[in-house]
Amino acid sequence: MEPSAPLAGRALIDFENELSDAFGLQGVLIGLDDLLLCWRAMPSSPGATYLDANSIPAISLPLLEGDHTLSVLLRLRGRRSGGVNFSGYWFEVRSTHVFHVDRGKLTKLASIAYEKGGPAKPPVERPAIRYVKREGLPIASPGESGAAAQAP
Repeated sequence: MEPSAPLAGRALIDFENELSDAFGLQGVLIGLDDLLLCWRAMPSSPGATYLDANSIPAISLPLLEGDHTLSVLLRLRGRRSGGVNFSGYWFEVRSTHVFHVDRGKLTKLASIAYEKGGPAKPPVERPAIRYVKREGLPIASPGESGAAAQAP
């Protein structure tokens, strides 16, 4: 579907990792409306132990006007970091978020892995996902530099 099609808007979906070193990223799955958009898993190369969040691309795609559901699944492995030792723990975090796309407009949605609570919170309750959304942004035309579509 082209962004200029009737009832079409655009979404820019991004992933950020704000988890501490106590949580090693093993895999990320991102889905939209029951379709798989992205799956990244820990590389099998020698010496690689955790997934680099920078290897997860931002996803830009045209969508029909209306509500859409973003699904995110994280696989994490606990590790030793400072005075904290989560070695041996495995974590799986699942989250969904409904967002709206307007015709002819851009919706930016960032899914952010973070730790909720403080040191008193049990490790199993710390990893979480939050969302930051900006709706109704102008879509840059093909002749533009794209600055409007890429503004924070």
